[in-house]
Amino acid sequence: MKQPTNDYRVFEDVTHTGEVRWIIRAGGAAGVMISTYVAKQNADTDAVALNLDPWYFERGQTKSDRIAADILAARKS
Repeated sequence: MKQPTNDYRVFEDVTHTGEVRWIIRAGGAAGVMISTYVAKQNADTDAVALNLDPWYFERGQTKSDRIAADILAARKS
């Protein structure tokens, strides 16, 4: 198994209206913003998953995956 990285980290940010947001960034505090969250727990969970698998957000997004999910949803309804 591949060793987990520490490339994706969670940082606190405050919006112009004073609301706290949690941001996953790649490459440190000045790095690229990957995603934004309202709840820190959700940000931490996704950051851990991204450090284990950098393609975590891309899984299940191929055309065949989307067609299979659509067929499955149609069968359930």
